Amino acid sequence: MLRTTVGHIKDILGIFGQCAAISDTPIPFPYVQMAKVFTIMFLYTLPFALVTELGGFTIVAVWILALGYFGLDAIATEMEDPFGLDINDLDTKELVQEIEQGSRILLEQLEKEPQMIYDIEVFFD
Repeated sequence: MLRTTVGHIKDILGIFGQCAAISDTPIPFPYVQMAKVFTIMFLYTLPFALVTELGGFTIVAVWILALGYFGLDAIATEMEDPFGLDINDLDTKELVQEIEQGSRILLEQLEKEPQMIYDIEVFFD
């Protein structure tokens, strides 16, 4: 039982480290800026390439493509910081509550079987 508890604690610490790395790694501003500039340039020049084949439907086609490209850009902006308090962010409060509940269950089981606590030296070798 104690071995399982220590294993879970190690897993939680590893996951916390991964979340911290995701949260602390910024996307370089020049990359974001150039992606937006090239998207706008592409969408402004696209009608000239499509007008000969689509005629009057060029406006509709470009509008749909612009909606898709700018939608992807908005999604990417939201995904930059998934651990905030916005409505689209991950529900970290619920995750923490689940971890807390699981930890309390494990501790209650350890309290019922106190002889397992004396074997703790095995885990720190």
